[in-house]
Amino acid sequence: MSARVKDIAGQSLIVLFLVKPIIDLFWAQYMMVGALHISALHVTGVLVFFYFGFLLLRASGSAPRYGLVFMVFIILHVISISVGLFYTTTPNLIKVIDLLLRVLDSYLIFRVAYNAGIKGRYETHYKFLWAVVIGTSIALVINTLAIIFGFGGGRVVERGVQSFFREQGLYYDPGVLALVATFNIIFIAFLYKQLPKGKPLSRLFLTVMVFVSLYMVYISVSRAAVLLLAVFALIYVGLVQKGFQKLTAIVFIAVAIVVSSAMFGFQVEQFRARFTSEIQVLEGADSPGPAAADDRVSFGRFEGLGSNRVRLWAVALDRVLQRSTVEITIGSFFESSPSHSDYFDVLTRNGFVGLFVYVLMLLLFWKHTLSMALRRGISNDDKVIHALAFTLIALYIIYAFPFRPLSYTTTAWYMWAMIGFSFARARLSALEPQRKAKSAPTLPIRQQVPESGRLGLR
Repeated sequence: MSARVKDIAGQSLIVLFLVKPIIDLFWAQYMMVGALHISALHVTGVLVFFYFGFLLLRASGSAPRYGLVFMVFIILHVISISVGLFYTTTPNLIKVIDLLLRVLDSYLIFRVAYNAGIKGRYETHYKFLWAVVIGTSIALVINTLAIIFGFGGGRVVERGVQSFFREQGLYYDPGVLALVATFNIIFIAFLYKQLPKGKPLSRLFLTVMVFVSLYMVYISVSRAAVLLLAVFALIYVGLVQKGFQKLTAIVFIAVAIVVSSAMFGFQVEQFRARFTSEIQVLEGADSPGPAAADDRVSFGRFEGLGSNRVRLWAVALDRVLQRSTVEITIGSFFESSPSHSDYFDVLTRNGFVGLFVYVLMLLLFWKHTLSMALRRGISNDDKVIHALAFTLIALYIIYAFPFRPLSYTTTAWYMWAMIGFSFARARLSALEPQRKAKSAPTLPIRQQVPESGRLGLR
């Protein structure tokens, strides 16, 4: 089993995985070019577009499954932009290009990872998982040091009579810090499945990073990260681990929670305060105030969920339904959404057609990665990459309700790359019988001897 990565596309992905979490730390640093604010993130997005676009153009072979649906989603963006030009007098083209690049870059990374997987015929994705773990670990260690020495930011949150401080480190939001920590834990768990025997220092490093990441989740006080980790634990124990491994995984999770709580001085009150809105909804309390003007759209008491995020969904839906038929159908790209949700953002920008294609695309990827992860008779390494791809798309679908993973490129790129690798392994497995048949030696045809000749030899 070789873990070497020789092709330029695979090596480029490894470099990207290593440096992108570190580049994200410089989100606030920018230079002025005329009236434009240019940051390292903008430069990275442009470089990825041109470089990975070049890699895709020079590659040959068939497109991956559902690649066409992804392309249709991109085309709908272009159509929505064209429609939006008729309904706005001051279009912000910079924001349009920025968002369009984010979507295009995800598509390019998905395609390039798929092509790299087909060409490299990777039996294991050990190096790629290590690259993600190292990149996120460096970023988390830098954030930890920044927080310890007082360079990291944060914010005070008030929940009734309870107030607490949420750390965000060098990122612009505590939720981003928690999301990077969550992905670090997820990739460590799957990397463990591909670690060669021995490697005590590697195992010690990964174990330490699990606790560092848990600490980052704790001090960020992120509800979304807690939910994602809980769903990940269920998938990992139920889908990835087998037999006695399930018990060991459950024991490790329990020990990690107990030890982390003791180490961090876990305070139940601040997390309970963070979940105040959810607790009130579950207890049947009504959400105060109207959802939108004249209550045209209302989700009732459920509007209190997510600190009134569901109320914002009602407001966004109300605004969409007041538009013209064309805008409702295909969207108006230059309109902003107050929803803080990918689904309602897509509905606002791309209309109900765009939302349908987006949800369809995610569900198709989710279904296919699940079917591959459940497939019997595959190698352990194939099981790892299929299960990882399914885990990431499942968490993405959940996370897109209260947040915007479509726009947060680092974790989106990780997901699309792993899905590309997963689809490549499935394609290679399907072609394996044909390859073996073509490579099998051809036996010479036995010379036909007349029956009379055979009798004469006896």
